[in-house]
Amino acid sequence: MNRKTYYKLNACFMLFLIYIIMIPLKVDAADSTSKKDEVIYLKSREDIRGCIVDWSSLNSSTVRRVVIPKEVQYVLPDSCYEIDYSRVQGFQPITPGYPNLVEVEVDPENPYLTAVDGILYSKDLKVLYYCPPGKVGAVVLPDEVEKIDLMAFQGCTEITSITFSDSLKQIYYGAFGNNSKLNKLIVSSNNTNFMIKSNVLFSKDGEILYLYPQGVKDTYYYVPYGVRRIHPGAFIGNQTLNSVYIPETVDSIGIEAFKGCSNLIKVKLCEGLQNIEAGAFLYCSKLKELTFPKGLLYVYQDAIKGCNNLLSIEIG
Repeated sequence: MNRKTYYKLNACFMLFLIYIIMIPLKVDAADSTSKKDEVIYLKSREDIRGCIVDWSSLNSSTVRRVVIPKEVQYVLPDSCYEIDYSRVQGFQPITPGYPNLVEVEVDPENPYLTAVDGILYSKDLKVLYYCPPGKVGAVVLPDEVEKIDLMAFQGCTEITSITFSDSLKQIYYGAFGNNSKLNKLIVSSNNTNFMIKSNVLFSKDGEILYLYPQGVKDTYYYVPYGVRRIHPGAFIGNQTLNSVYIPETVDSIGIEAFKGCSNLIKVKLCEGLQNIEAGAFLYCSKLKELTFPKGLLYVYQDAIKGCNNLLSIEIG
């Protein structure tokens, strides 16, 4: 073999190797593009109250968009709404494990549901059912919204603010949680049921604390005098607070109210408190000081489970 032929063969061999290497790279690039825009058409299943979304048909962690079929009436099974103050409810994202999901669409022939800006509502916009966990930035509720449903905003780690509608009347238990960047809440003075005080959401009369946004970076919070109840899930997943003072006007702390507040060290409870509901301080792993005040009637299931650093419990 002469030198010229040798070089030709060698060049052909190198080109062959480059071709073999580039093929999978092109495939990966194509896969990446398809995954970026991946859409899953969800299925439905029957429940006691009607047809609901079959979330088990959501089977790709890279999915960004889902489509709700035309026959679906509800988002969650009826059993999820059987709330028992004495039992841990396990408030969590409706679609855990799908952080890239940013948009919900609804089959245009569905007479029960609709989507606005990628968020799922009832057809008349009166109920907000589900905000996808990958939703980013500010969320503004349509004026018609009267109710935020169970676990609707759970796991929405990228939303930064929520503007509530003037029509809002009800926020269901565990509607919020693990919203690590949520740092601003907005309620118009025209709303007759809710108000904002120091960036915290309360009932209009100030008797119920509904939501302490997780993106607020204060380490201490004094629950205002006059609050009577801390709503279920109000502080859930907060990673910043070290200390909370709860005044004598508070008579009940709701289900999983402080669940997973992993940096909470001290909670001051005052006489007047009667009920600590299930899982109220569940997995507050750094909690060291807790006093059960005189007159406390009930401490429900797993109220302090997972508080592994709790050195002592004082009973007033």
